[in-house]
Amino acid sequence: MGCRLARRLVRAGGALEYEYLGIADHASLCGLPEMVEAAAASRIRPLYGAAFPFLNGQSAIAFVETANGYGNLCQLVTDWQALSASHPATRAGGIPALAPEAAKRFFANADALAGLTWIVNDAALYGALRAGGVETYWRVGPTLASPPRGINAAVFVPGPFLPAPRDFDAHRLLRAVGGATAFDRIPAADASDRDRVRAPVLMGMPDAYLRSAEEYAEAFAVHADAIERADILAARLGRFKPGRDTLHPPPPESGRIAENNAPSALATLRRLAYEGAAIRYGEVGEAVRRRLEHELDLIDRKGFAEYFLVVHDIVNRLAGGDGRVRRGRSITCGRGSGVACLVNYCLGVTNVDALKHNLMFERFLNEARKDPPDIDVDFAWDERDGVLDKVFVNYGDKRVARVANHNRYDWRGAFRAAARTLGFSDPEITRRLRESPSVYSEAHPGRTPPPEAVAPSAPRALRKLEVLRRVDAPDWNLAERLAERLVGIPHCLSMHCGGVVMAPGTIARIVPTIMSRKGQPTIQWEKDGAEDMGLVKIDLLGNRSLAIIRDAVKAIAKDTGTSEEDVIPINPEDDPATRRLVERGDTFGVFYLESPAMRLLMAKARRGDFAHAVIHSSIIRPAANAFINEYLERLHGKSWQPEHPLLAGLFDESYGIPVYQEDVVKLAMALAGYDYARADGIRKCLGKHDARERLAAAFPELAGAARARGVDEATLAGFRRTLMSMIGYSFCKPHSASYAQVSYEAAYLRAHHPAYFMAAVLSNGGGFYSAQAYVSEAMRLGLQVLGPDVNRSEPTWRAEGRGAIRTGLMMISGLSRAAIAAVVATREKGGRYIDLEDFLQRVSTASDDRRRLALVGALDDLAPELNRPQILWRAGQNAGDEMRVDQRSKNAVSGSLFSLTAPNSIRESRLSHRLHAVRRRSCRPIRDASASRRNTPPLDSFPAAIRWRCMKGKSGKAPGYLSDADTPGLSPPGACRNTRGKRLSSWLGQSPPRLWKRNTATP
Repeated sequence: MGCRLARRLVRAGGALEYEYLGIADHASLCGLPEMVEAAAASRIRPLYGAAFPFLNGQSAIAFVETANGYGNLCQLVTDWQALSASHPATRAGGIPALAPEAAKRFFANADALAGLTWIVNDAALYGALRAGGVETYWRVGPTLASPPRGINAAVFVPGPFLPAPRDFDAHRLLRAVGGATAFDRIPAADASDRDRVRAPVLMGMPDAYLRSAEEYAEAFAVHADAIERADILAARLGRFKPGRDTLHPPPPESGRIAENNAPSALATLRRLAYEGAAIRYGEVGEAVRRRLEHELDLIDRKGFAEYFLVVHDIVNRLAGGDGRVRRGRSITCGRGSGVACLVNYCLGVTNVDALKHNLMFERFLNEARKDPPDIDVDFAWDERDGVLDKVFVNYGDKRVARVANHNRYDWRGAFRAAARTLGFSDPEITRRLRESPSVYSEAHPGRTPPPEAVAPSAPRALRKLEVLRRVDAPDWNLAERLAERLVGIPHCLSMHCGGVVMAPGTIARIVPTIMSRKGQPTIQWEKDGAEDMGLVKIDLLGNRSLAIIRDAVKAIAKDTGTSEEDVIPINPEDDPATRRLVERGDTFGVFYLESPAMRLLMAKARRGDFAHAVIHSSIIRPAANAFINEYLERLHGKSWQPEHPLLAGLFDESYGIPVYQEDVVKLAMALAGYDYARADGIRKCLGKHDARERLAAAFPELAGAARARGVDEATLAGFRRTLMSMIGYSFCKPHSASYAQVSYEAAYLRAHHPAYFMAAVLSNGGGFYSAQAYVSEAMRLGLQVLGPDVNRSEPTWRAEGRGAIRTGLMMISGLSRAAIAAVVATREKGGRYIDLEDFLQRVSTASDDRRRLALVGALDDLAPELNRPQILWRAGQNAGDEMRVDQRSKNAVSGSLFSLTAPNSIRESRLSHRLHAVRRRSCRPIRDASASRRNTPPLDSFPAAIRWRCMKGKSGKAPGYLSDADTPGLSPPGACRNTRGKRLSSWLGQSPPRLWKRNTATP
């Protein structure tokens, strides 16, 4: 489809009053969903096809005539992608192309070409296709020769790939980026044909833009018969419409209908739902039964029973369970709108009771919804890949595939791509961007604008970058002009973080697939396009907090002898201590509630109940500051009235502030009188990549309907502000409730088992902050941070009683996994290490690993009569030849200081004279090893005055105090950036200012 989106081409065809329009992607069908959507809006009957480019500049175009032909085309694109990836000679500017000889062999199977109409301009390929019984036409155009003699079937297909002539420079730029060449090496619009042939990438013609039918008829009057055949062919091809009916996934064995009159999928789903309800509630009451029957009836009429069975099978069997629904804590976290479904709660997919928390089922599934429901499930981050592998194995990699992302240029990416093709280096581009004021706010210089701030429809905002419009920098001005044309254009495919689609048959015949680096087939459509085309998507995502809760619960159950299901109550949000912890914002390390903004909001709100936590997790979005301040004032007693009488009672639970995505539906229904389906269409625009453009097109009609109902302009302006604040980052209430449930489980562990909780947080790489920040928080809670020890440490952190946590061997920077496994496995097999010699004889590790263990004090208790330098020497002495080789390459200073042949008495005597008398375990470690000392908190090695300065804010208060005078201390100062999994590079080997570097309150 060239460099622009299919939607723009279809709109251009609609403006020219075309009845039929055929668009062929280059070796893909990526733009098909957008083309279908745009064609429906433009009242054009589209022709669906794909172009297969050759390295000589020619191509074969296939258009779909039948449903079988569509499946063949998808399979051909899939095979073409795989074949072209194995050929190193691909010079089409990022477009997979083949040599003509290889392409002819590719088209040798006539059965694989059935149901397609081919248009070629290669005589040999034309003959081969015709000989195979495939309908084939010769392509003629303004610069293409007439059909060879003897070929009577000719059709006029000019092949436009640009909506307008002004798009040619953007096309040149994309070809330059794809071909990794300079912009000026790509032929301009007025270049000669000779220069075009010599171009480093394949180029289309500059006049290949969409024109009116009259212009084409005049230009190709000599090919009147070809134009006539084109009309006839278009009418025939236009009859095919790709199926948009829901393609239900195959049910698991438990729901499969067999010959022996096995129960249907719906009967199986009803049985599982009621069995789960009995486990969840103990007794199925009338309210539960009525809600279940209502949901099951709609699920049956929509035909989604198999989908629910598949999700139940993944969550309760493939995720490591025994197939039964748990009564208490779930090992997964169902989230998104599916949480509003009570059937999901009874199936164990989610742990949130939709009845208890008043969640609206229609947000998930309703009569007007045509696309399939979307159930998102989070697994522990270290288990998710295993679950995905089991899904591919159990359901077949021919029927299962991952979902793609269409990565689009934002302003900065577009500017960087354009500047590179103009010859600017990366440091120059970075410096220029750093000097540029931000498009969306001058208060955040140098930050990348969010998706809602820069859209294809925002050229005026981009022109605010006056720093790039200097008279003495014409090349920078050219880079800016080119970049403006690229914003919003897809530039590559990537894999969606967790989206999986299933089909009842071979998925490569429904949508072309490509193979990811992980070896998993990935469809060419993004999630919205896949759903629009009828594919059922399941999001299987990884969640670090689920692993934290899992590990903490297992450790508590093991140490206390209780059942894992009894560690956390069924409703932790009702626990008083947990509610007080959430109320004061003391949630450092608690999933979803630990960011500085979130803790500040909770501390100012002073509400610890579940309902307010759900509101907070949704309202705390970047564009909602004004709404948050108004919400807090109303929460603490400010009187308020609905913005309009039509809104009375709609948002009482959030004090009149629209908070959730479904509130947009309520606003559209109340103000404009829309029905649910139409109002939900407004809500769906919020998550699209071109949300601003869609809302700008839909808002005038909505505003007109609202004015007809007596809505004033001020209310409409407020509605518009609400819409804009939710673009790109907003949640539905069920999603917020599901995450709040996980938050309260983590908060319960922090309130009642802080040692186990903090050990699990550190073992799983933390969350919002660095490892140092979590260690500091553990000390603030009164926990003793114990250093690593080969007799006591596990690979991960662990709690030692209720008042201490032991550093895991994983935190020792540079220590190999083999060494960690050897230390733990040897200890478990042969018992604890008696002394240093016993350890050195039993554990065979590299000298570098032994040196790191000695440096951090992990061997101290094995030789209490020695100081750490002596332990370090003996650990290295027993390493033999490997130690000497390692010393020569990495540690020449130590090798020259200590002789390997010196007697122990002489060596120890020299050590005692060379090293000053210090505390036995206070030897300063090297910077690349963890410096946790036995029984010594990190700051204890610094003078008291330095420690106080590090932990003291500008106001003179204790660390972690917020700016509000009434806000209690929440956390010690720490890194606010996400350095997940960062190791403790040095606790003692760095100065205090570096330790607390990210504390903005520190002078």
